[in-house]
Amino acid sequence: MFTQFFVLYSMEEYLNKLEKDLSDKKLDNFWVMINSEFKAIKKNKTDIKKMIKDDLENYANKKISNIRLFISKSGLNNKSWIFSIKITIFEIDEKGRIDTTIDSTWGVYIKYNEEELSKNKFKVNALEKLVKQVATKKLTSDMIMGMNYSELA
Repeated sequence: MFTQFFVLYSMEEYLNKLEKDLSDKKLDNFWVMINSEFKAIKKNKTDIKKMIKDDLENYANKKISNIRLFISKSGLNNKSWIFSIKITIFEIDEKGRIDTTIDSTWGVYIKYNEEELSKNKFKVNALEKLVKQVATKKLTSDMIMGMNYSELA
C-alpha cells in the first residue's frame, strides 16, 4: 500500500510539473508547420489563418498541424487516462485556406494511463517524431467525434 501511495504521489508531482511546464511554454495548444523545423507556433486559429494569408507563397500547398496536450489528474483516482496527445494535420490549399474536408484533415488522439506514462515520460523530441509519422498518413484514426469518416460521407 505504501508503494502504491508513493507511485501515485510521485506521478501527481510529475503531472503538476508537466502541467506547469506546458503552461509556461504555451505548449498545451500550438501549431507546427510539417515540412520545416519543428517549432511551436503559439497562435490561435484566427491568427494562423492571417499568418498564412500574409505569406501565401511560403504556406500554400503545405501541411500544418494543431497539437493539443491534455492532463487529467482525476485519472489517477479512477484509473483512467491522465495524459493525452491530440494531433490534427491540415492541408493548406493554393489560396491559403486551411482545408478541413475529410480528405484533407486527419489525425490521432492518444490517451495514456498512469502505467503507460510512467514507462514513457513525455518528451518534445518524441512528439516531433510522432507528428511527422502522423503527417505521412501511415498512422491515422478514421474517427471524428466517435463516428467513422465513412459514416459521415
